[in-house]
Formats: sequence, C-alpha cells, structure tokens
Amino acid sequence: MKSKSGALELSMTTIIVIVIGVVLLSLGLMFVRGIFEKITDESDQIFAMSEEQISELFEDSNSLIKIVPETADAEIGETLKTGIVIKNQGGPLLEFSLFTETSPGVGNAICTFDETLTSTSDTHTLAAGVSKKFKLIADLDNSLPGQDNCKVTVNVQGAQLGEYDNTGTFLIFVSA
Repeated sequence: MKSKSGALELSMTTIIVIVIGVVLLSLGLMFVRGIFEKITDESDQIFAMSEEQISELFEDSNSLIKIVPETADAEIGETLKTGIVIKNQGGPLLEFSLFTETSPGVGNAICTFDETLTSTSDTHTLAAGVSKKFKLIADLDNSLPGQDNCKVTVNVQGAQLGEYDNTGTFLIFVSA
C-alpha cells in the first residue's frame, strides 16, 4: 500500500499559509483603519484652528477683505502667491467679485487670481458669517527694484457696503 501522508502534509501547509495570510490581512486592515481615524481627527482639528484664525483676523475689523500675508520680499522674475479671505461680516447675502490692479507709478507687477488667471475673479455668493479663501498671484517678471503692490477690491453687486472697507493691498519689496 502507498502512503498518503504526503497529501496530508500539503493540505496542512496550505491551511497554515491561509491562516497566517488571514491574520496578517486582518492586522493590516486594523492598522490602516487606525491611521485613517487619526488623519480624520487631525484634519478636523486643523480645520477648526483655521476657522478660529479667520475669525481672529476679522475680530476687530470693519473690512470685508484680509490678505495673508500682507507683505513679501522677492526678486525680479519671481512669482508670488498670497491668500485672500473674504468674510461676510453679518449682513445680507453678499454677491461679489474681486478685482486687482497695481497702483499707478509703483511697479510693474502683474496681479491675477488663481481661479481665473485674470485680474477679475468669478462672481461668488456668501451668506452672513461665512468666509471664502482665494489665491492672488503676483508675477514680478517686469518689476523694477523697489516697492510694488497688488491692490484688491471687493466689488459688491446690488448691496450697500455701509461701514465696511472693501480694499486690501499686497505689498511686495522687490530686489534685483
């Protein structure tokens, strides 16, 4: 008679490999789930901190616009980006667009918005107490050494600005 122990060993080896594979897969899935829970918690904290900082920016302000940072140092030929935050301070629904220009006689920076790559943004709507972030791009290819800037104006459609300031300036110190 032939021995059948070889067939039994193969099936035992297969079973052990399958069990080890299932255990490793389970441990891997638990690890990934734990990582995603930590990432979710961290991102929630970061967003909360971001909203708190935006609130602090506008805390003692009568402005619709904040530019962060307001100043930068750069060299001729560089391209800079800065953040713009628009916040409806509590009035009615705010429908607006942004316009940027360089002050006459100051410099030759070309200022555009990231969303349109032109000097005018798309039209947006904000409910009371809500803020929206934008990116302003300052191209310094044609700038001269000295001070340059990008003046940003909030154009509000069909509403009175009242006591709110609707302009902000990104000041750039250009070196050769």
